[in-house]
Amino acid sequence: MKFTIDNTIFASALQHVSRAIPNRTTLPVLSGVLLSARDSKLKLVATDLELAIETHIPANVAQEGDIVLPARYLSELVRRIPGGLLDFEKTENGSSVSIRWGRSEYIINGHPVDQFPSLPQLDKTAEITLPWQELTTVLGGSLFAASQEEIRAVLTGLYVTIGDNRLQALSTDGFRIAYRQTSVPASQDQISMIIPGKNVSELLRLPAEQNIKVKAGENQVFFDLGEIKFVSRLLDGTYPPVLELIPREYRVRIKAGRQALQDVCERASLCTDPREKAQSLNLKWNEETLYVTASSPTLGVIREELPIHAEGEKFEIIFNARYLIEGLKSARAEEVVLELSGPLTAARLTAPGDDGFLYIIMPMKPNEGSI
Repeated sequence: MKFTIDNTIFASALQHVSRAIPNRTTLPVLSGVLLSARDSKLKLVATDLELAIETHIPANVAQEGDIVLPARYLSELVRRIPGGLLDFEKTENGSSVSIRWGRSEYIINGHPVDQFPSLPQLDKTAEITLPWQELTTVLGGSLFAASQEEIRAVLTGLYVTIGDNRLQALSTDGFRIAYRQTSVPASQDQISMIIPGKNVSELLRLPAEQNIKVKAGENQVFFDLGEIKFVSRLLDGTYPPVLELIPREYRVRIKAGRQALQDVCERASLCTDPREKAQSLNLKWNEETLYVTASSPTLGVIREELPIHAEGEKFEIIFNARYLIEGLKSARAEEVVLELSGPLTAARLTAPGDDGFLYIIMPMKPNEGSI
């Protein structure tokens, strides 16, 4: 194995695939990146067995071959080398590689190539081509509400459906629901899958072409981003029909500027007690003004007023500050509508002009430090 490669391009490719390297593993080979030199291309692959990322970059290949090198060490090394060409050559023992740059030479020991797992092959796949911008908007706009608790594994994932000219994504942690949808090109295939939330997060960090291909099988989903291929396992189980539990009628309707309401909530949240698991915001209103209050025994009290237009009853309601702020950030509109049925029932946040957005949030009980 012998090839020459541009260091800047190589460093960028390593950064992309290293997102699939596990922080901890009992299999040392999984801490490595597979380098395969073939046909004027260098293929890089990394996997943690639940997620795999592959990319190809141009290389001057003098001798074909494969090797698995420690990913984080290799990434840190090449990141510190100024731009230029790197010469790679496998050593005589076949288990290490020599990297030459200028007058410097680095010998890096590798892992056995035959121990590196093969990427899963998708059978019985459904396939669709989607605009990357639409996919990132829908997935990124709903992912934040996925559960971090492993007790109900399916809730740690993002429930994604594609069909009938519609891309939809849904997440919930039991206290809130984030839902987004958008129109997409027609497809004969109907896709329904639960993608692990942490894998979706890594997908959204990668660069992609304008349109990408999505292929879904029974256990994996494959995203073809152009130069980068991304494979994720799917979560087993049935996602609960949480949208069916959302109240259809609300007794209060509050219309406010989205950014102004977000700013008020963020300032007020600074006065919440950081020792509590959930910091609370107290909301009251009349027809023209919203009053937002937060307090802390150590910091004091913040009271904010915001011009609004409100219809319906008047009562007091308490929300988890972070949950409310994250919902507001996800809306892509100048105005939002907050609808309420009572101080202890689910509230609905929508955004006129952003029909694909829906956010449901449960209020906190009075004098409760967490929900």
